[in-house]
Amino acid sequence: MANTFRALLPDGRLPSDAVAHVQEIAGGGAAGGFYINEDGEQVPYVMVASVEEPEPTIVIGDRIYEVWWIQTSPPDPNAWVPKLVTASLSGRSYTVPSDDGATYRVGGQVKGAGTYPINSAGETTLSWSAEPKPGYTFAPGAVTSGEMAWPARSYQSGDVVTSDSFERADGPLAGTTTDAYAGGEAITWSPDAAGATTILGGKITVASGQSMAWPRLVLPASFSAIAVEFTCDLGTSQNFSVMELWGPGGSLGFLASKEAFLWPAGGGQTKAFNGLAMTNGDTVRMTINRTAGTWSIQNVTTGVSATQASATVGQITADITEIRADFRTQANLLRDFKVFIP
Repeated sequence: MANTFRALLPDGRLPSDAVAHVQEIAGGGAAGGFYINEDGEQVPYVMVASVEEPEPTIVIGDRIYEVWWIQTSPPDPNAWVPKLVTASLSGRSYTVPSDDGATYRVGGQVKGAGTYPINSAGETTLSWSAEPKPGYTFAPGAVTSGEMAWPARSYQSGDVVTSDSFERADGPLAGTTTDAYAGGEAITWSPDAAGATTILGGKITVASGQSMAWPRLVLPASFSAIAVEFTCDLGTSQNFSVMELWGPGGSLGFLASKEAFLWPAGGGQTKAFNGLAMTNGDTVRMTINRTAGTWSIQNVTTGVSATQASATVGQITADITEIRADFRTQANLLRDFKVFIP
């Protein structure tokens, strides 16, 4: 059983510091300090105001604290004060509380209790509102709505934009969200034209009997410099376009064991690099810096980079906004995918 006002004075009154604690935590919460027992020892305690009786002691760090309980009355459902939706600027997320008397909408959508990421690097503003559940009425003057704002995110060299291990249930890739296993934001995969790309045993591939699948990952911002890293299980066929860094001004693509190419918007394919030797399980890194006019393709496993095939290549005239994968046989799979700032 929890202690109840063990700090009472001999005449039954609370000492002044205890009165202050009670006033501080009357709405729910905790305060504390220590007292000197009859043996002259300091005894740490916390004061807790709650409807339900807490445990008599609590361990904080390596110390045991006595719990002094202030019993409060259950909240009045006819004068309910809903909890607030809170924003984390550093985490670029918001948290919807669990509230017995309220349901919540954020951005017009009903949201259950939990923490939700902001899947945009741009300046973002969201409004929230609370609505009373059946049998509840909000107290006059209760805060029932608000607005949350996040400034535009700035990326630095080495920052991970998103990553995906594909370690989730087998099935269509479209509509699933990157799991950020190596950092970055959670982003939802957009469907390819045929809806043919599937997750299979922690890897992505094209469904049996399908070809030319182009699942897309729309990035949270446009990037003049971006890199993507992934591991390929090439199977028996190596003649397929594994990855493309795409933007409205053109793209940088990589054909496994064949070549890499620049593909300026409105123009034809322009060969940029010679083929890069690969074997099953090798990891590839593609990097583009459009402003500097540089591109690179590297087999991270072997440390070998593709050599440039032509001194003059077409120019990509706009930043990269999407990552696209292309599969033409079920024998080829892709895993351990990461997008980051070089």
